[in-house]
Amino acid sequence: MRIYVAGKHKIAAWLFVLFALLNLCSDELHAQSYGLTFSSHEVVPEKRTSLDLTGSDPICFSQKLDLTFELSFVPDYITYFGYVFRLINDKGQNIDLIYDQKTKVFRLVAAETFININLEIGDEQLRNGWTKLLFSIDAAGGISCAYNGRTLRSKTPGLKSTCFKLIFGACNEHDFISRDLPPMRLKDVGIRIDGKDQYFWPLNELEGASADDHINHKPARVINPAWIKPTHDSWTELRSFAIRGRPSMAFDPEKEMLYIVSADTLYTMEARNTLFSSLPLSVSHANLLSGNQSVYNPANGKLYNFYTDQHSVATFDFTSRKWNHNFENTPVTEFWQVNKFVTDTSLYVIGGYGQLKYKNTVQKFSFASNSWSILKPGGDFLAPRYLAALGTTASADTAYILGGYGSKEGDQLLSPRHFYDLLLFDVRRNKFRKLYSLAEPDKPFVFANSIVLDSSGQNYYALIFPNDRFKSNLQLIRGSLQQPMYTPLGKPLPYSFSDVKSFADLYYCKRNNSLMAATMYTNPDEVTEVRLYKINFPVNDLLLERAAGQPGSMPRSVYLGIVAGLLVAGAGYFLWARRAKSRKKEAYQQREKQAAPEPVSALPADQAITTQAVSMPAAHESLKPAYPSQLEITTPVQTIAVSAPLPEIEEETTTDTSLPIPVGKIMLFGNFEVVAADGSNITKQFTPLLKEMFLLILIDSLRYKKGVTAEKLNDILWNDKDIKDAKNNRSVNLVKLKNILDKVGGCAITRKTGAWKFEWDPSLVKIDLLDYLDIYQAHSSMTHATASRLLAIVEAGAFLQETHYEWIDTLKAEISNFVIESLLGYVRTLHISGNAEKIIAISNAIFSFDELNEHALKLRCKSLVALGRHTLAKNTFDKFKTKYHDIYGEDFKETYHDLVS
Repeated sequence: MRIYVAGKHKIAAWLFVLFALLNLCSDELHAQSYGLTFSSHEVVPEKRTSLDLTGSDPICFSQKLDLTFELSFVPDYITYFGYVFRLINDKGQNIDLIYDQKTKVFRLVAAETFININLEIGDEQLRNGWTKLLFSIDAAGGISCAYNGRTLRSKTPGLKSTCFKLIFGACNEHDFISRDLPPMRLKDVGIRIDGKDQYFWPLNELEGASADDHINHKPARVINPAWIKPTHDSWTELRSFAIRGRPSMAFDPEKEMLYIVSADTLYTMEARNTLFSSLPLSVSHANLLSGNQSVYNPANGKLYNFYTDQHSVATFDFTSRKWNHNFENTPVTEFWQVNKFVTDTSLYVIGGYGQLKYKNTVQKFSFASNSWSILKPGGDFLAPRYLAALGTTASADTAYILGGYGSKEGDQLLSPRHFYDLLLFDVRRNKFRKLYSLAEPDKPFVFANSIVLDSSGQNYYALIFPNDRFKSNLQLIRGSLQQPMYTPLGKPLPYSFSDVKSFADLYYCKRNNSLMAATMYTNPDEVTEVRLYKINFPVNDLLLERAAGQPGSMPRSVYLGIVAGLLVAGAGYFLWARRAKSRKKEAYQQREKQAAPEPVSALPADQAITTQAVSMPAAHESLKPAYPSQLEITTPVQTIAVSAPLPEIEEETTTDTSLPIPVGKIMLFGNFEVVAADGSNITKQFTPLLKEMFLLILIDSLRYKKGVTAEKLNDILWNDKDIKDAKNNRSVNLVKLKNILDKVGGCAITRKTGAWKFEWDPSLVKIDLLDYLDIYQAHSSMTHATASRLLAIVEAGAFLQETHYEWIDTLKAEISNFVIESLLGYVRTLHISGNAEKIIAISNAIFSFDELNEHALKLRCKSLVALGRHTLAKNTFDKFKTKYHDIYGEDFKETYHDLVS
């Protein structure tokens, strides 16, 4: 699990986080969302879900059989009647659990007789939570059911056999075929035979038609599965479409409906059934200006579209299908990316950006008087900004504003920066109060327009993204409103970011128990691409899962042992670090003297210092899985992460056999990244100029073994300056570069033969390009071991994938050709049977260098088919086909059938 810790006192931070882990790790894991959803009366009979836990191998007991599982109903359906499970012995006797929708009770049936056990579980609990049920059957025919602190007992007709088959949902057993089942969810199915835990199926699969038993690995067969976990791990794209002009969005939290406002149509997306519709306007909403925004007021049920610069608000009439007025022509807006919220009586607009100025203005529009006013809040200072997130409490009397990008003076020319502060705006008192600031992250980020708050008032949810690239990603985080800490949740979703041409927002759908994300990007042709996404709530913490395995798979004692070991190792590491630092400094003192740069004659002139009103439920308390652990889980999900990564603890060879030497890292595959010897990520210390200068020297030294002359540096970096100014710039930046490399350790820039070279100690600094060159320069055939080494290097991504210099294109092409040709040559020696997963990894690596490589497409699709993942294979082909058409303007010729046949 990646843990984020802020602050200078890292030992204390380590101890704090590890102690927190000790208490929370198991609880966090079991709060993850997983299980199996059963398709029911909403689909045709042959599409309904069946879970067969026994197959041809029945469950037999001599004294007692215990069956436990957790159950919930899928809300908003009409028919709930049907079989939950059927136990069928080899003498044709059956014991069934049936939901009687008319009386709203679960009834037990043995053979053709109702047993005197009726389970009453309220609708609210059934639809909005999990209920744990325990059924016990003894050889004498006694049967009991325990749930909600109650235990009901009765007798069955005499059992002729104690060997049973067990099927949940639709049943295909001869003489017991049934297709009636409630739309339900199931997880943590456990079986105890004669007092011994025998089987446990968490049902935490991501895909496939079988479920794994975590005790004896007995597979369960699933027909028409709908696994829950992927819907809490990954965003699903609901819709993507294009609109001419600059649309805006508003969300109705009561109907859970998203409105997309355009000049000629009002589009809607309903969260409950993902129904997308369009309502043509009777009169065009002309002059829908760039920078317009929309809001929905639940208090009066009205949809508003406003343009801040003109202090103009238009109201939509759903009956006549038109807006009550249009905006006037105006210059480009001065209020891009404002934050806004509504109360029962007013619209508030805060911040924004335009005309090289960041804003912190608080503006208020009264719905009753149809008038605007500019407020002058008291309290703490809100620095001018945009790309911030805002959310309100349910009563909208308090707004929270988080992060953003701007400057304290409001001028874009005066030290613009990222903000990570959280401020509270008291609406009634018209006053700001700063709560805290997150520590500066290694990789800067900004926020989508809204945050949503849970009903406990403890946590917020927001989307963050880096604003320094076009191909960005939105990452969901859960943060604390009390302390500066947060943790990422789920997988990121793609986002095309081009400053004021892009917009992203986040909405919570309470009844649907999901989050909806919306993104917009307006291309140079003034066509806006709209994408809508959904993920089920609560969203899983994937970093936690990867660290400790799947939910339900490991007892608490193992977690505690791991965390205790980390506690001891972490404390020992930091106690030793101070001693190691002085030893390393002495070891490199002589080398650093030789690496001194040219004297600085003068400092060059160019180096002079100069949301929405929605409340959501608190992260739920998870019920325990009964097998194999008997731990009772009652603690709510808690946030234990904050903002800057801890050092990675690695064991490396050293002359001191008792203690490891810290190792710095320079990574060029994927994104450019530099890690100091103490484990801190220092990539952001490289300005664009320093980065290019460093890469010039590093690559010429490693790949071409030459180093870089002053003339080459001047020609590439300072070709617009005279020799004297270029020399001064070079000297100043060499000093800066030396200071950064001191933190990496084990490396330096030297000048011995008229060229600057990068020198390093391989035992003290790890460079992935060196590992690649070792393979490239060997000129040998690709073996299994070599292929695995190469895959380990390129799994991070293509060489300097986000870095673009003309002088590096030749090397990029060389590396790309070598990787693709080598891996394709190696894969020809493999058979798909037994190697499908590895071939998929190879195809992924090739795609990172060439996203339209047809060989990689064929390898990936065939391997997925071999693994039985037909849907993924078809989706891969469809996405490739779409991208092929987008880039080449023509259809991909080969069909899916021809590709995989």
